[in-house]
Amino acid sequence: MLEEERKSFDFAADLIKQVLTLSSAIIAVTVSAAKFLFASASADVFQVMFISWASFIVCILFGFFAYMSLTGELARPKIPGAPHIYTGKIRFFMTIHLLAFFIGIIFVALFAYAGQECTDPAATWLCKRLL
Repeated sequence: MLEEERKSFDFAADLIKQVLTLSSAIIAVTVSAAKFLFASASADVFQVMFISWASFIVCILFGFFAYMSLTGELARPKIPGAPHIYTGKIRFFMTIHLLAFFIGIIFVALFAYAGQECTDPAATWLCKRLL
C-alpha cells in the first residue's frame, strides 16, 4: 500500500473520530442545558430538539459502522488489488454519518431559534413551519 493510500485511511479515521466526539458532546451539552436555557419553550419546540438528538444518535451509530468498514478494508485477506477507501460500504456509511451530523446541527440551530423567537407561534413564518 502506498503512503498516500495509508494517509487517506488515517484522515478518514480522524474525521470519523472528530465527528463522533462532536456529536456526543453536542448531545451532552444540549441535554443538560436545554431545560435551563429554554425553560419557557413549549413542548413543540422540544420536538425539534428530539429530532436533533435522534439525528446525532444515527450519526454516532453510522460513525462506528464507517470506522469498522475502514478497519475491515485494511485487515481483509490479501486479495488481488490494494485496499482503497472508495469501496461502496465505506462511502455509504460515511455519507450517512456526515449527513446525519449536518442534519443534527441544522435542527440544533432551529431549536435555538425556536426557543428564543417562537414564544408566539404566529410570530414568523418559520415558527409556523416549525411548530
